[in-house]
Amino acid sequence: MTKLKAPLLSLKAQGSLGDTLTIRNPPKLHIAGLPPTHPDARTLPQLYQRWTFFDAKEYWKSLSPSAKATYRTLGAPNARTAYQECVARYLINPPDHALWLRLDEPTGFLAHDFSGKHNDTQIWQAIPTTGPIDLARSFDAIDDHLTTPHNPTLNLGTGNWTVTCWLAFHDWTGLLEKWHEPTWHGFIIHVGNIPSPKLRLFIGDGARQSADMPFLSNPMDDLYHHIALVTYHADHAELYLDGAYQASGDISLITGSINNTANLLFRMLISPGTTNADDIHLYTRALTREHIYHLSQRRF
Repeated sequence: MTKLKAPLLSLKAQGSLGDTLTIRNPPKLHIAGLPPTHPDARTLPQLYQRWTFFDAKEYWKSLSPSAKATYRTLGAPNARTAYQECVARYLINPPDHALWLRLDEPTGFLAHDFSGKHNDTQIWQAIPTTGPIDLARSFDAIDDHLTTPHNPTLNLGTGNWTVTCWLAFHDWTGLLEKWHEPTWHGFIIHVGNIPSPKLRLFIGDGARQSADMPFLSNPMDDLYHHIALVTYHADHAELYLDGAYQASGDISLITGSINNTANLLFRMLISPGTTNADDIHLYTRALTREHIYHLSQRRF
């Protein structure tokens, strides 16, 4: 590097470093010689990164003081604040995600899991189609479905949890299910006319309880709608449509663990016709209404 012939901050610096850092301040000159550029600006990968950052912020807000203190300890060796350490780790492996299927794969029959939990999912017959966020998958009620092999990270125990998904449908369809019939452990989520548009949740810890939650407006019009189900263990569940609260259902009888060894499934239930699905999330906490609304506004 060329030796500077005047102090760098004298505003009269010369040499290669002085040429790169134009500390002078005449009109229309940049402080840096080359303005920074982002390699994937205004692209879907950048949007996913922004959305994940928002999720990280919401996760941080949900933590207890003691949990935040843990991140302060983890961040100390790198001179990070507790918040910075939490966000940095979340962007790599979101701790409140059990499953995130973007369903953006244009070919093949494997849906990659972006939760960091390695729950890649087998796609059976469902074909790519246009979705609200890039691509989606279209399912018939004959043999199309998604199968996620059992993994302990998919077991929700006695905790709160949230399922969100974009759906375009007009008849009975499944959302997600992880159910072990011999012991009545797990959950099954259906949406459809029961006899009016509702979401039905079956949940079991050895005993079984069901909760029907009606939609305030009919989503069964073959257009994409964002559906979210939030559960508060041993208490109640809440249904949201396109970011707006719809109804609650009682699940207070289920006080034990819902863990089981069954696979996780997504499938349509009644033919003819198809169901389109996109951006399936399974969170291991109860999302706030603000967070659910933000998810419902994500399109590309």
